[in-house]
Amino acid sequence: MDINLRSVDLNLLTIFESLMQTKNLSHSAQELGMTQPAVSHALKRLQKVYDDPLFVRKERKMEPTDKAIAMFPIIQNTLMDIRSTLPIKGIFNPQNIELTFKINIQNLDVYPFIIEFTKQLKCKAPNITLKISNVLLEDKEKALRNREYDLDIDVLPTEHPACQSKVLFEDSISVFVSKTHPRLGHVDSLSEAQFFNEEHAVIAKTSAQSYPLEKLSEIFKKRKVGFVASRFNDIYQVVRDTDFIAVMPTNHFDSLLENHQIQCLPFPFDMQLKLPIMLTWHSNVQYYKPHSWCRNLLMELMKQKSLASK
Repeated sequence: MDINLRSVDLNLLTIFESLMQTKNLSHSAQELGMTQPAVSHALKRLQKVYDDPLFVRKERKMEPTDKAIAMFPIIQNTLMDIRSTLPIKGIFNPQNIELTFKINIQNLDVYPFIIEFTKQLKCKAPNITLKISNVLLEDKEKALRNREYDLDIDVLPTEHPACQSKVLFEDSISVFVSKTHPRLGHVDSLSEAQFFNEEHAVIAKTSAQSYPLEKLSEIFKKRKVGFVASRFNDIYQVVRDTDFIAVMPTNHFDSLLENHQIQCLPFPFDMQLKLPIMLTWHSNVQYYKPHSWCRNLLMELMKQKSLASK
């Protein structure tokens, strides 16, 4: 049976959102600029719409029912989608933004750069809380669409059409070998034959059923794969402690070489391959001003760092 949305006051959803966050009628009333009886009346109307009490009084709090808990992510995401389409009235001032900005960093150790981003945020937008995660996303588009994360940093672009990506920076690639490797531990360079004779530790296949580096060159399809991991950091440890070799981002691991039993060898082919490190977000926040301001700040900082290193 079709539901006629014109018969539902959609303003009630913002009241539901507030009640889920505060779990208190008077606090929601204050937050929304309403009287407590008005919020209580709105809740009664919501209960009729959903045929559920939605909240149950427990001590001094209003605890959501199972139905309310199940509804909340859907309603919150929908309201966020609507808000992202609306223009911000007046002059946009980052000092006035209050939100939690969530960045997921897959594979890569870019925390020195993120620390600088945190400092800039604290100075320019002190009410933004930055949350950093390091989660392997099985469905990146879904995680970004559902606002589990605002941005994702990973190697290579995301192919889903609903996602937007920009190159944050590019890294060269090198071959990493344990210093105790029985055949390669003391060499300064690697031949093509040695490259293909050794077993490789590689990043797991993507949804396209190919290893990520295979998208850079057909050469990587010829490797003998002996170990598969989810992250470059895992591969680094395996290479350090075994006879597997691995192709990984050069600068990403440069700072780690000094204190570990591992060495970096030049890529043994006459080609200059660059591994793009991508910043990815969902199209549903493309024009949401707070989001675009944060990601543009991130990209500008990375641009400045790249220019300074040249």
